[in-house]
Amino acid sequence: ELSLSSAHLSPWDCPDFCYLPSVCGNCKALFIRFFYNASSQQCEEFIYGGCGGNRNNFETERECSQVCQHGDALSNNNCA
Repeated sequence: ELSLSSAHLSPWDCPDFCYLPSVCGNCKALFIRFFYNASSQQCEEFIYGGCGGNRNNFETERECSQVCQHGDALSNNNCA
C-alpha cells in the first residue's frame, strides 16, 4: 500500500507536469488556456490548438493555481 509518508510526498509537492512547457498542440483551434510557468512561478495564458500538448494545460487560471501553486496566497508555498 502506498501512502504519502512512504512515497515521501507532502501536500505541497508539485505535480511533475507543472514543470512542463506550454504546448499549443497539433490542431488549429484558438483556445485560451493557462499553464504554470515554473520560472515566473505564475499561471500564464497561452493559446491551445485543441489537441495534443501536455497536462500543464488548464481551462482557468484558478484551476492552474489550485493544482500547481497550492494556495500560494494563503500559505506562501508554491512549486518552484
